[in-house]
Amino acid sequence: MYSGTGTIWEGRFHSGIVEKDAVVKAVVAAYIGYNPVKARLVASPSEWKWSSYALAVTGDGEYGAYCRGMYERMLGCPWEKVRTTLELMYADKLPD
Repeated sequence: MYSGTGTIWEGRFHSGIVEKDAVVKAVVAAYIGYNPVKARLVASPSEWKWSSYALAVTGDGEYGAYCRGMYERMLGCPWEKVRTTLELMYADKLPD
């Protein structure tokens, strides 16, 4: 009855053990941020104007600072490391 095809069964798949809470959060944040790129709505996660990541990257005001702080608290590291980590994930590379 079920063919086993479709978006759940096809496409890129990664598997691995995730031991640190911050890494789990980074993976989830990267996954969410990359969805508009996968849907071919934008070329980069920072171009999706409705995302906290885009606001953190491009926002100079209060909201940009708030989003950068949110990512820093969530991942437990400074914004530049957060951004580098997520950009590596977006480029399909694993962070250190």
